[in-house]
Amino acid sequence: MRDIARIGRQREENIMLYLLQPTGSMWYLYKENRFHADLPDTGISISLSQEQLIDALLKGSFSPKIPSA
Repeated sequence: MRDIARIGRQREENIMLYLLQPTGSMWYLYKENRFHADLPDTGISISLSQEQLIDALLKGSFSPKIPSA
């Protein structure tokens, strides 16, 4: 996560990390220095610090979308 944040800040660009299950996407937003879960179907956007994202992932939140075969 630190490397992703560092790269985003160096390049001055947002980085899409992965698609969320069941719908949405997880981003690193360099201007805010935050991770961002975008859930368009529900109209919800959640901004997280690095620590908050790690805690959420450990609890099973913001799971990556598994590609269908």
